[in-house]
Formats: sequence, C-alpha cells, structure tokens
Amino acid sequence: ELTMTEVKEMEFSHNKDVFIEEFQIMDISKTVENYKRKKGVIIHGILGNSFMQTYKYVLDFDKMVMYHKK
Repeated sequence: ELTMTEVKEMEFSHNKDVFIEEFQIMDISKTVENYKRKKGVIIHGILGNSFMQTYKYVLDFDKMVMYHKK
C-alpha cells in the first residue's frame, strides 16, 4: 500500500544541471527492497513522464541507464 503526501516542488542538481520539478512523496520502501533483491539495483526515487518530457531524458531499459537526448 502506498501512502501519499502532498505535492512538493523541489530543486536538485546532477552533472551541473539544475532541475525544478513537483514531486509526490510516497513510501516505496517495500518496492525498493524487492527490486534490490531481484535486480541488485538500489532505487532512490522515481522520476515520472513529466520530468522526462520537460528535460528531454530517455530511459534505456536494456542498459538500465537514463540519458539526456540533445
């Protein structure tokens, strides 16, 4: 069961890029632990379609990476 809180606008940076986006805060700890156990990958959060479209990012599921499409 996911428990949501209000939407929060947050600013963060990665590789000298600054992003400002609205996020819903949810407890996804059970999902994260399950994914870590099955795939050996640690998830720190989930970015949605809005973020991906706004900032022109693409997910490569085969390589398990996200990159900026210039």
